[in-house]
Order: sequence, then structure tokens, then C-alpha cells
Amino acid sequence: MKSELWYPLKNPSYVTQYFGDKTLPIYGPDGHPGWDIVGNFGQVIHQAHDGTITKSEFDGVRGKGWYVEVTSPDKRDYATTIYCHMREQSPRKLGEQTYCGDILGYVGITGNTTGAHLHWGVYNVDGKAIDPKPFWNGFYAEDYASWKTQLAMIATKVVELMKLFMR
Repeated sequence: MKSELWYPLKNPSYVTQYFGDKTLPIYGPDGHPGWDIVGNFGQVIHQAHDGTITKSEFDGVRGKGWYVEVTSPDKRDYATTIYCHMREQSPRKLGEQTYCGDILGYVGITGNTTGAHLHWGVYNVDGKAIDPKPFWNGFYAEDYASWKTQLAMIATKVVELMKLFMR
């Protein structure tokens, strides 16, 4: 079974630049190293998979602005995801274990950008950018967080009901 990623933004979530796009020469022969997803300034960015925060910093040299990097625990199909141009530094701490649907930060305009958006990149174990499309499962991480919460509430209710019937 392949690893899967959940989409980090919801409404709007229009991709303005896909992986490999060679419209701008600054990306070199391999093209754009991820997806640029339109977002509203301050919109919540949700984590696309379970993992560990391995970077949370400002990069003004390569134009990432405030960004966070999350390393996958299994590293089967991809090793890390990166979320760039955030409004401010992520509230998550280095080394923190985080989960799909968790809030990583907020859409911003830091770094090299012409408007509010999220640059979402996926990298293999060798650090080479790879296309997120084969791993996207078609669902939103925001929904995953909601489902996870609802399932936990249902599980609590089921336990309470079982206790009533076991008396």
C-alpha cells in the first residue's frame, strides 16, 4: 500500500503552479519543486500526514519565508513535506510529534511571493523534490482532523454505553 497525503488547505485550494512547471527559469531544469496553492491570508494550514517537525525557520536566501518541514515516520514513498510562505513561525516545536490534520501555521506572504499562498513540497529520502499528486488521496487534512475528533467522541460514547449494559 502506498503512503498517502491529505491536502493541507481547504477553500480556496486552487493550485496556481504545479510540480515541474518551467514557466519561471529560477527553478532550473527540474522546474517548480512543489505546488503553489492559493489561500486566504491567515487561513489555517493543516499537516498532510503524521510526522515529526524537523525544521521551523525563516529562509530569506531561497525565498521560502517562514516555513516548516515535517518528516514522515516510515519514509516509504516520501520522506518529508515542506510548507512555505507562512504568515509567521509555526507554533510547533522542533522534534515535536505531530499528526495529520494538526495546525502547522497560517497562509502568509513571506519570502518570494506575489500573493498569499502555500508552497507545498514533497521530498524523497535523498532530498529530491517529487510530485505530490501520486500520494494525494483526494481528501482534505482539515476534514481528517474533524473526523478524528468525531471518532474519538463516538468511541467515548460507545464505552459509556457498554458500561451501562455491563452492569
